[in-house]
Amino acid sequence: MNPEIFTFGEVWFSPFAVMIVFAYIFVFIAAYIDAERSGLRQLGFDGWDMVPAVLILITGTIGARLLYAFLNWEFFMHHPEFFFFPRFTAVSSMGAIAAGILTVYLWCHFRKRNFFIMIDMFAFYTGIAYGIIRIGCFLTGCCYGEVTDLPWGVVMQPVDDLPRHPVQLYASLGVLIGFFIMRKVRQNSPYPGFLMLSIVGYYGILRFTTEFFRAEPIYWMGLSQAQLVAIGMMIFAAVTIYWSYTSYLFKKRKGLIPTEEPAAKGVKSTSAQEKEEKPGKEQATGKNKKEKPPNKTQKKRKPKKKSKKKKK
Repeated sequence: MNPEIFTFGEVWFSPFAVMIVFAYIFVFIAAYIDAERSGLRQLGFDGWDMVPAVLILITGTIGARLLYAFLNWEFFMHHPEFFFFPRFTAVSSMGAIAAGILTVYLWCHFRKRNFFIMIDMFAFYTGIAYGIIRIGCFLTGCCYGEVTDLPWGVVMQPVDDLPRHPVQLYASLGVLIGFFIMRKVRQNSPYPGFLMLSIVGYYGILRFTTEFFRAEPIYWMGLSQAQLVAIGMMIFAAVTIYWSYTSYLFKKRKGLIPTEEPAAKGVKSTSAQEKEEKPGKEQATGKNKKEKPPNKTQKKRKPKKKSKKKKK
């Protein structure tokens, strides 16, 4: 672990800051490629709708600092200058997530875009970026875990010489597992927004679990502040998924949802594809009303022998 990976003049950069920039570039490129492949241009999206990916770097940093200051307000009351500290330290990932969602919502409201389609795309790749950033935490030595006797315990040199849980890598492993789960959810998402809610709920579960191995002070009933926020995220995701899914099924039974509604990825729905395939099937089975006139060879055919047998 090294809190300083390289310097540029008097400014030094930690692995944590480098991984944040790398994760941000990854999200921007991956989201752009995904938008092109999934056919979002057919739904009215254009290149300007990638602007939120740029704004999130600013608003996410501000939201991360605001939540961290709120959770540690006593320290910032005595040291307010640290609030304007121009580095990727003293931040909270949950604040960055909330600020990112708000940024995408405001942009979609301004541009008259479907918020749920766009937030599904950004949420999918932002979840992967979280795993990348946690590797930066491990290389820097921050967000360390409790002391352990397990053979995979790692000494965090910026802290002490005791082996500790590599809780940062636990989080990255959880993100890797969540990637395969959310990829299946994305392929079978019933409606836009379902993927984003699933990712929020999964992140709450992951953060609640990893906090047990993290060296954080107990806040209430044996839980840390982050765990209490994670519980709120899980409840919010579960209640919203239940309400939105039941509402979706109700509207579908009543026929209030058009069958031509595009899927969450921007591709055509199965019902629309079936309608396009029907004319071809009718022609193949001969059900089409416009039949071809008989050929000349068919007119010159002689009557069958069965008629002679009837005369006898």
